[in-house]
Amino acid sequence: MENTPVTQETVWHNLSVEEVFKQLNTSERGLTNAEAEKRLQLYGPNELEEEKKTSKLTLLGRQLKSPLVGVLLAAALISLFVEKYTDMAVILVVIALNAAIGFFQEYKAEAALQALKTMAAPEAEVIRDCPETGGCIEMRVKTREIVPGDVIDLDAGAKVPADARIFEAVNLEIDESMLTGESTPVKKIVSVLQKNLPVADRTNMAFSGTLVASGRGKAVVVATGMRTEIGKIAKLIKETEKAETPIQKQTADLSKKLGLLALSASGLILIISLLRGFEFLEAFLFVLAAAVSAIPEGLPVVITITLAIGVHRMAKRNAIIRKLQAV
Repeated sequence: MENTPVTQETVWHNLSVEEVFKQLNTSERGLTNAEAEKRLQLYGPNELEEEKKTSKLTLLGRQLKSPLVGVLLAAALISLFVEKYTDMAVILVVIALNAAIGFFQEYKAEAALQALKTMAAPEAEVIRDCPETGGCIEMRVKTREIVPGDVIDLDAGAKVPADARIFEAVNLEIDESMLTGESTPVKKIVSVLQKNLPVADRTNMAFSGTLVASGRGKAVVVATGMRTEIGKIAKLIKETEKAETPIQKQTADLSKKLGLLALSASGLILIISLLRGFEFLEAFLFVLAAAVSAIPEGLPVVITITLAIGVHRMAKRNAIIRKLQAV
């Protein structure tokens, strides 16, 4: 068999089974191991590109980037300067508590995401090295070694290892909720479908990561790795600009307003104190103390706890929130 590169433009659900086999230079008897090895070199492993794992230090640092935390750190330094050690200690405890709550929640989310990545079945059943005469025997191969042109078995309870065009279906239903959000399993067919259909309506296709709910079938792999529908979503997420969330914008805006208010009030108090005959150093220390007392030290903790409660409630509904600010 010659290698036939798979193009992203091919609309597999709009092709007949015969046309699909021809395009992929394969058949219902599958590939040989030698051909599969060549295609593995051509297309690469059947796996999603993973983002670099977020370190614990990065997670902790993320909690200290809040503008409000910056205001509190400034207040702690001022407290140290004016020898208000109790105030400084309280502010530092508040910062530490805020960081600890945020770190714990985001660390749990990262751990859950890593667990999800390991949920993919490590092996799948394919038909390879099928003899010229007699029946074909399925063999188990590593999921990452599956290539376009491989023929896969779709049995109840199995996870679909790659995007594939179905050519045999007996009461076959697949749970595609993780991909499309469809709450009920989708009944699969073999017939050709019209060209311009959303993923949820491509009922002659089986998609990577979905689960065979009932029945049985066979399909020929048409896309692997980042070329699958779930791979396209992963790529889109990676390329999407990470904009600030509404809560981040509001917190930053509040911090700026508090800072301007504190500076304005401090300047006014300093001028009035000097006009009334106070020594400059005495007036300056009084202004610093007033500025520290005006800062709402508990606000960051209140915001973080509120967001953590939101994350906890969403987790009960099987949602994973990587960053508290996304709530």
